[in-house]
Amino acid sequence: MLAVLVSFLSLSTVFAFWYYGGECLGFLIVARYQHDCIWFYLLLIIAGSVASLNLVVNLVDSMYALMAIPTMTSALLLAPKANAARAYFAS
Repeated sequence: MLAVLVSFLSLSTVFAFWYYGGECLGFLIVARYQHDCIWFYLLLIIAGSVASLNLVVNLVDSMYALMAIPTMTSALLLAPKANAARAYFAS
């Protein structure tokens, strides 16, 4: 029962990341390249399945750290507007 549950959850995660990645790629660049993302994603799945666990974990951690850069930059740039909104709602 546990193996079936883990299989369903892991496969749904793989399909969800494939879909979200393709949609984000279509938003960032031309939508006609969305289907190329599928092949790239499949190659990454195959490479990740034969690579060492340490390498995969380090790569995932690095990608999450890189996602923090635009998040922190936008938070710092938008902080004055958030403070102005707080003052508006306080009155």
